[in-house]
Amino acid sequence: MLVLNKKNTRTADVVLEAHDVHRSFVRNGKFYAQILDGLQDELIAKGFSCFTLARVGSKLIENAYGEVYYPYSIADYFYFYCSKIRIFGLKSCYGDYRVKYYSKMLDNAKAKIVIGIQPSRYLIKAAKLLNIPVVDLLHGYGIVKDHSFYGVESFKKKEQEYCCTDYVALDDFTKEILKSNILLANRKARIWSYLSPVLKDRSKIQDNNLSIFSNSHKKTFLITLQWGIERFESKYHHRDGELHPEIIKVIDLAEKEGFGFIIKPHPILLKNSIAIRRLSHYVKSRNNVFLDTNSSLASLLNIVSCHITIFSSSTREAAFLRRETLIFSSEDYLFKGDNSLFQCEIKYGIAQRVVNLSTLKIVDLLKSKVVFSKEDDYQKYKDNVMPEITDAGALVQMILDGHSLD
Repeated sequence: MLVLNKKNTRTADVVLEAHDVHRSFVRNGKFYAQILDGLQDELIAKGFSCFTLARVGSKLIENAYGEVYYPYSIADYFYFYCSKIRIFGLKSCYGDYRVKYYSKMLDNAKAKIVIGIQPSRYLIKAAKLLNIPVVDLLHGYGIVKDHSFYGVESFKKKEQEYCCTDYVALDDFTKEILKSNILLANRKARIWSYLSPVLKDRSKIQDNNLSIFSNSHKKTFLITLQWGIERFESKYHHRDGELHPEIIKVIDLAEKEGFGFIIKPHPILLKNSIAIRRLSHYVKSRNNVFLDTNSSLASLLNIVSCHITIFSSSTREAAFLRRETLIFSSEDYLFKGDNSLFQCEIKYGIAQRVVNLSTLKIVDLLKSKVVFSKEDDYQKYKDNVMPEITDAGALVQMILDGHSLD
């Protein structure tokens, strides 16, 4: 394990921070965080030097993609756990200690910019004290006004010193909502939009069994699963690793049509052995279902006719890759109001809510699903949602130069 300390300094233009949960699949034998590592690959190709900081408790660091360091010591664990159980009032001491550590590390690294997915608060504060831009690269889509992390009230609760200098959304629609939320919360930050590395992935399916499965069915469809679904779907009380009961009915009926279904769990579910066991047990009972835990989202979307989900924000990624989505959520708040999660996709016919349709009707819809072909609607959708910045090097340089698209 590479530990970053005074004896082991490393210089880099860009310091990234990644959590294990971001490393959702394996690339070249290493655990790969597709958004952060994809950004890093782009930056290195453009001549930027980079290294990555692991988060406390990382278990994947030994086999993580890229040059990854562990910025913690035994002292950190002492401070951290004492602060958790409030021993000797050490919470503020731990915070001061971490800020000083990160400040020294960033100074030694001669870092020009810090980028992470919801970077740790002490890293944010340290970077800002050194006048280094610190960027939160959003890892999904669909920010709304009352979002638990990026909503108005959430920003109001954060002191300005713990807010990033820059936030990067993965689409223009989310960018505008995020900008409004920060303004309403009376916080200051620059907001950008950048085309996710997930959508630039050109890797092919590596699993021969999956290729055989796909080729043996008339059509295949991708089902993306969320985690903690029981917190959001009040009508159906199913656990992680269990499919929506209406989706199960569709799978059953669609088998007669020769249709196959590929299940891709949310990255967090991959760390839940019980959930994966439930999914594996279900898949073994079916001839027309395949469980995929390694392929990239883009490679899967490229071989299917349609995307199916309860309410995954992968709906937007599917739309960017010209795949329509059938949404099974029973929650009205996702579809109504100016900031509803699927407003754009529903408006332009790229997504359809099907939870109130009969199973037979849904299977009939699947029969007609092909690559999205309504060119006029698709172009209008792109004009509203597609990010303006597609190059990571250009994004970082604009942030460093203090430019803004507005």
